[in-house]
Amino acid sequence: MRILTVCSHNRTRSVMIEAMLASMLRERLGDGSVEVFSSGFGPVGLPPIDEAVAAMRRRGLDVSSHRSAATTRDLVGRADLILTAERQHVVKIASL
Repeated sequence: MRILTVCSHNRTRSVMIEAMLASMLRERLGDGSVEVFSSGFGPVGLPPIDEAVAAMRRRGLDVSSHRSAATTRDLVGRADLILTAERQHVVKIASL
């Protein structure tokens, strides 16, 4: 199964959702059973905001190497489940 998490710029909410969901699924199902990835609608290649890195670090998760990715038709097509941070993201995804 492939799960895509989406937020506006792929630097905060979707990054944290991706990290926490992947961690929980690994604990429950083991490595490799579910792929979790994230994207957004902002610039590509940017790191997560400092607050997101710090929040995940407090939970024992390292998102510092993450770089923002674009939500594309291909990426959406690869996902079995898409989780969005806002209703507007659903509209943008549907327009792809």
